[in-house]
Amino acid sequence: MQSKSQKLYSTLIASALVTASVVAPIGSVNAATPSYIEVNNNVGAADTVVFKGVVAKDVVKVYDSKGEKLLGSATATKSGDLTVSLKTQFTEAKIQVSLTNYNKLESKKIEVDVPAEAMTTAPEVERITVANNVGIADTVTVKGLVAKDVVKVYGEDGTTLLGSAVASKVGDVVVTLKAQLTGEKVQVSVTNANSLESKRTEATITAEKETPTPDADTVTVANNVGVADTVTVKHLAIKDVVKVYAEDGTTLLGSAVALKAGDVVVSLKAPLTGDKLQVSVTNVNSLESDKVEAAIAAEKVTTAPEVDTITVANNVGIADTVTVTGLTAKDVVKVYKVDGET
Repeated sequence: MQSKSQKLYSTLIASALVTASVVAPIGSVNAATPSYIEVNNNVGAADTVVFKGVVAKDVVKVYDSKGEKLLGSATATKSGDLTVSLKTQFTEAKIQVSLTNYNKLESKKIEVDVPAEAMTTAPEVERITVANNVGIADTVTVKGLVAKDVVKVYGEDGTTLLGSAVASKVGDVVVTLKAQLTGEKVQVSVTNANSLESKRTEATITAEKETPTPDADTVTVANNVGVADTVTVKHLAIKDVVKVYAEDGTTLLGSAVALKAGDVVVSLKAPLTGDKLQVSVTNVNSLESDKVEAAIAAEKVTTAPEVDTITVANNVGIADTVTVTGLTAKDVVKVYKVDGET
């Protein structure tokens, strides 16, 4: 015959409370203290069954749904809760659990439900920002995450992985993508710790930014004589890049980067030819602007000196001289023979 104690342990109440895990009341070591079985269907870690309210040397065994195959067992080293880590992940919707007190027979098995693995909630589209950058890696930012959340970014097909990142703290996570974005959309998922990957949320890829075309009246072309020709563009921001092209819009004549807000002067590689050139500006993280056409003014021609400013001294015994009056610093005077060439 069974003792009262044996009957107490072999009578396990088979109702279940289902939340993130499954909890089922069972018989207790002390009739006045209820115990529970908690089933944890984990993701990425061993599944566990927690038997609450055991005493030292109690043995808990976990079986498959038929009560035949042993999935795992554990022995209590002290009074309290006892966790059984299973050898393999759950594959059935139910399991059976038994308790064996020290120096007593194993109890009858109680059937317990196995909850579904937790699934992460898909991120709302307004929490996702896609940065279609120029000259640097494209990024996708997801806001409002917790530590250890994993963000994955897929191509529009929802299969090709473009990049991923793990949250190191509560806040936003930026995923730097392996290659520049193509197409019109990406798909984004989040995976919480101990949960399955969420469904994917579709996010739109905005076009790369394009720099506005510079106004023609901000461009000044200096067709110099004896020094490098220059093109000046006004009202630029720091790190703006100015490029000057020949009239064909293809041949690059020179470029310069703005070191501060204001005007940028581009010194050209060779003297200007033709009647026009084309100028573009490229802002930081933006595409090059359309080119604006600017006219090339003719090189300046010095006004001929008036005859009454010239004095010729046909000296005897000393060098002859020609004096020109009314000049400015750095003016150059040349005297030729009557043929105008020598």
